Amino acid sequence: DQLQADYTRMRDTSLGYLDRAGLSYSRPEGAYYVLVDITDFDFPDDTAFCRWLAKEIGVAAVPGSSFFHEPVRHLIRFHFAKRLETLREAGERLLRLKERV
Repeated sequence: DQLQADYTRMRDTSLGYLDRAGLSYSRPEGAYYVLVDITDFDFPDDTAFCRWLAKEIGVAAVPGSSFFHEPVRHLIRFHFAKRLETLREAGERLLRLKERV
């Protein structure tokens, strides 16, 4: 019960920041990660976006194309099984994306 409560809190914290940042995503239903749609950003693919995100915003994500056999280049993956302090700091940084859309 405690593990479920912890993961729910981590998920909800992460999704709250994604909502505030105006990002589109698929709501996880049991996973410890979330896939975010980066279509609104002007990047050639998910890998280029992830590199930019780490360098300019200070948040790491994994290109969604790493997880699909077919060519999927518009999704990135955030892992939210982290300390709440880490999720909050990442979330605050992600809020800067609103200025870039």
